[in-house]
Amino acid sequence: MFDLATAASTRGGLTTVVDGGFNVVEADTYPTSLDLRLALAIEVDLDGSVADVDVRLAVTTEDGESVGVEDFRRTSRVEIETTEYGEQTTQGASVIIPMPIDTTNLMIPAPGRYRFTLYDGEKEVSFIRLFAELAEKVDSDSHT
Repeated sequence: MFDLATAASTRGGLTTVVDGGFNVVEADTYPTSLDLRLALAIEVDLDGSVADVDVRLAVTTEDGESVGVEDFRRTSRVEIETTEYGEQTTQGASVIIPMPIDTTNLMIPAPGRYRFTLYDGEKEVSFIRLFAELAEKVDSDSHT
């Protein structure tokens, strides 16, 4: 799962996403802050009881050009506990790790089309597109 939302949080292994699926942002002026969160859950293959997760989010134009926005990076170590019998059944297994990321302060420099690319280490995992537009001004003097 990888989506922009108004809110995303994790508690007790459950990820809650509010108003997910944003792909259009409107603002009166640019640059503007994104004011959204990244709802992210990533599947990690395990070959033991510990897995290191290195997630990076790169923001570029749709053509891959830099927009001067620094990549977001989150690194986590996941430790799988043994069962009450001391068994570990993680060999060849995978787990889904929720990792919501606060991107509210990410600045969108100008109206345009953007690509948010998600990497697991150096491997591209997924991407979403975001369209930044100027908000339509409502003429307060017009009468209908």
